[in-house]
Amino acid sequence: MALATQASSADWSYDGHRFQIGTALPPWKKITVDAALDYYYQDYRNANSFSPGGAVFRKDQVYTYSLTVSRPLMEHVSVAFQYIHMYEDSNVAAFNFRRNVFGLSLTGQF
Repeated sequence: MALATQASSADWSYDGHRFQIGTALPPWKKITVDAALDYYYQDYRNANSFSPGGAVFRKDQVYTYSLTVSRPLMEHVSVAFQYIHMYEDSNVAAFNFRRNVFGLSLTGQF
């Protein structure tokens, strides 16, 4: 059982459902595009200690969108750009967030 303003392991016990889908487009001029969507529903079993009065049962919906564009530069070297957007919608305000992540990678295969 969770207590108001006192975090415990009861805050993190939940049942969840997850849905993921992705696609990769055929290469165009050696450029490959991959996209994905991830949806995660979390229904917590106990009242959350970070909620008003510690009495609200937390329910979260987490959305993650990603896009990756890659291209080989040489026979064993490629470059990729990735964008990830994460959005969490929770009925407990302390857990709401939006995050954008950008990545650039250079990969060598030997």
